[in-house]
Amino acid sequence: VVAEDVGDTSRARIDQLLGETRWLDHLLRRLDEEDGGDDAGARPLPGPERLRVDELTAEVVTGMRLATPHEVCFTGCEAWAHMDPVAL
Repeated sequence: VVAEDVGDTSRARIDQLLGETRWLDHLLRRLDEEDGGDDAGARPLPGPERLRVDELTAEVVTGMRLATPHEVCFTGCEAWAHMDPVAL
């Protein structure tokens, strides 16, 4: 039997898992790019990227909300930073 609606909490957990899966895929691809073996022919490390810090924080808070029975709040506005996303 398949439920017609999994509910808001289940949808939020699914969205969080999909986001984490995309992030892990990104990390693995970056590791594969850097694992060229011979450092003499290796490409230089990528420079910092311009990232939305508020979106990153919202993702972290969403994961915390799903993992704890306590109320976790976040209110933010658009904020940017230049950083290496993999170094986080």
